[in-house]
Amino acid sequence: MSASLFKVDKNFVSDQVIVVYENKAYDYSSYFTPTQSYDSLNDAVEQRQKINQEMMQ
Repeated sequence: MSASLFKVDKNFVSDQVIVVYENKAYDYSSYFTPTQSYDSLNDAVEQRQKINQEMMQ
């Protein structure tokens, strides 16, 4: 996982919640869209990176 992808503030709070359970990764980071599920943690991380790159453009 990229160090720049996952950040924790000085109070040890993060804005990302990705849970791996029974060989699936679930991304609970967004409050306004349904929970996304992925086949692996790597797939979830890649999708988050893609979204972050699109937002930066």
